[in-house]
Amino acid sequence: WTAPADRFDLVVSAQAWHWVDQNIGPTAAADALRPGGRLALFSNGYEEVSLRDQLDAVYRQHAPQIVAKTFVLGRHAPTLRSAHAGPIEACGRFGPVEERSFQWEHTYTRDEWLDQLPTHSDHRTLRPEVLSTLLRHIRALIDASGGTLTIGHTTELLFAARR
Repeated sequence: WTAPADRFDLVVSAQAWHWVDQNIGPTAAADALRPGGRLALFSNGYEEVSLRDQLDAVYRQHAPQIVAKTFVLGRHAPTLRSAHAGPIEACGRFGPVEERSFQWEHTYTRDEWLDQLPTHSDHRTLRPEVLSTLLRHIRALIDASGGTLTIGHTTELLFAARR
């Protein structure tokens, strides 16, 4: 990583900062920012899932290896603050870390939900035949429940200004 010659006003990471080495990432972000520029981290979590009990049963039968860790069942993830504020503050190059959260709800069609499931890291690690079987059973469950699935989301924003 070589910091750019022209510094930026904003460095943004959406749904990805957990992949960044926390011993390096905050300092690299600070190197890319002008003084007063901001580091902004976004994350979306699933808080409430309609059909959760039925979906949980499908996962337990067809993909038990991800039941305990998948967030698509509404399992709570660590907050951005608890996961990342410490390293950002510890690098000493940012002011106080601030946090905002926004709750919202969305009703997905069966196809919308099935299209996005394979994009989750835990689902991508499943063997193709396991994922295919899991998706087939989720499809049947959503179809039997009227063709939609409502998810309550929380979007978190963690940000800090470079000193």
